[in-house]
Amino acid sequence: MKKLIIFCMLIMLLCLSSCGGYHIEGLQYPVIEAEHNIESETVSSYLLIKSSIVDEKMYYNFTIYSDFLRGTGRYYHYYQVDYKTNKDTIIQYYHVFDYTETERKYAQKFAPHERIDNLDEFSVAIDYEYKLDSEVIINETLKYHEDIIKLEDLDKYVNSDNIFDVILDKIDSENKYKFTINFSEELGHFDFQAFIKTTDGEIFPFYGIYHYELKRGNYTTLSYEELASNIKIDEIYYKIIYYSNESANGLNYYGIIKN
Repeated sequence: MKKLIIFCMLIMLLCLSSCGGYHIEGLQYPVIEAEHNIESETVSSYLLIKSSIVDEKMYYNFTIYSDFLRGTGRYYHYYQVDYKTNKDTIIQYYHVFDYTETERKYAQKFAPHERIDNLDEFSVAIDYEYKLDSEVIINETLKYHEDIIKLEDLDKYVNSDNIFDVILDKIDSENKYKFTINFSEELGHFDFQAFIKTTDGEIFPFYGIYHYELKRGNYTTLSYEELASNIKIDEIYYKIIYYSNESANGLNYYGIIKN
């Protein structure tokens, strides 16, 4: 029996090591206190929310992306992501780096899957160091907060002229989809959330991008997103909120893509 317990614990540790980010039942660290950050000069970070079918139900996984924009001797120390649910509880993920991890870019997918309709907001904290023109080490922490975009009155989702061009590339035979978002500005960031309306009339969130800084260039899905074969898309509604120094409160853009 002891051997079985030890074996199970080893499997759990291996799973945690493979996913890199640690999910906390109860809080390991203080809750992040972050304001809505427009953009950063040193590290650019965004959060991606993708749909995933688990036991024939729609769940969502989260990936955090982070890139150094300048400096040498770049090290990530630590990151933390706090999700607040509609029940006012906190789901916390974190990762502590060691000094062998000198990556300029970092991406981490979180498991287990969550229900996005149970989540209201999230905050991110990334602690790091770098050098500029001297050997002086600069230590900084990037923090940002975003609210999850919820579905609104369907009458709002009407295409209109704006700085964003949302393109859907699809492979109907494999039920796969890919988003490209082009834009004409270079400052600020946007939040994007797409919702699927199926041929059965059901509507649920599909794909979300939060705190994507425009200086990163046009956005393209890294790979095709696959839906379960029994889900047939009729329409896709989406909302983009664009934030800049001139529009710190956000400009709302709505759109619809007919399949």
